[in-house]
Amino acid sequence: MTRGQEDLSIDLIDYTVGTDASGQMKALPSKLKLMTASEEDCQLHEKILAEIAKASKKDPVWSPSAASN
Repeated sequence: MTRGQEDLSIDLIDYTVGTDASGQMKALPSKLKLMTASEEDCQLHEKILAEIAKASKKDPVWSPSAASN
């Protein structure tokens, strides 16, 4: 994290499809390659998320335990 950022919030990013600066419609990406994570990748990801939760002393907002709060 840099410049005093205290969380992983990305609320300021606009992911909507619309027009570019010239007013032309933006094309949706095509020919996307779908790559699935291996079981090892998933386990490592969960380990990192657990370390982040421990360091921040709260669960990530996308975790199942946070959804029940």
